[in-house]
Amino acid sequence: INIFLILISIFNFGCKNKITTSIKGEIKNAHFKKIYLSDAYNWETPLDSSNIEANKFEFKLTYKLDPIKLFSLQYVDNNGTIKSIEIKNNFLYDKSKRAVLNSFIIDTAVIIFNADLSKTPYFDIDAGMENRAFYNTQLMNFGYLESDSNKASLQFNTYLSIIKKYPNSVYLLSQIDANK
Repeated sequence: INIFLILISIFNFGCKNKITTSIKGEIKNAHFKKIYLSDAYNWETPLDSSNIEANKFEFKLTYKLDPIKLFSLQYVDNNGTIKSIEIKNNFLYDKSKRAVLNSFIIDTAVIIFNADLSKTPYFDIDAGMENRAFYNTQLMNFGYLESDSNKASLQFNTYLSIIKKYPNSVYLLSQIDANK
């Protein structure tokens, strides 16, 4: 229990920081000229927009990391419908299953999106530790432990290995807190 309290304290202390970062992208063969940044759960209300010029766009942001939020990028199609871009989860994606998300976390790293829409509808993302932790745990309820002690022990060991891989991840701590 003491380790859990220490983790929560670190989580609460670490979330007070503001960061300055940017989101950049290159979109080849786009049929739209503007891209929008929004809260992933309120995607119809853009927070910012960027024109696509010479296949490139950029957002410069100052953002408070408290609380962890999911963001998404949208565009308006030829029919005037707002569409979210789909991001290929390169940690889980293979030819047998389609692992895509339409959200990401803003963290201290520059986030870079790339797509050639004539070849695939999915965007690749190159981002920091928080996004790697988020994408790596996409198909699991990270932090939740089964009531069966054998299953819980296996889950706990899996979670420990993920935490060792991303030791400073606020996202993972937030998931542990949410599933306590």
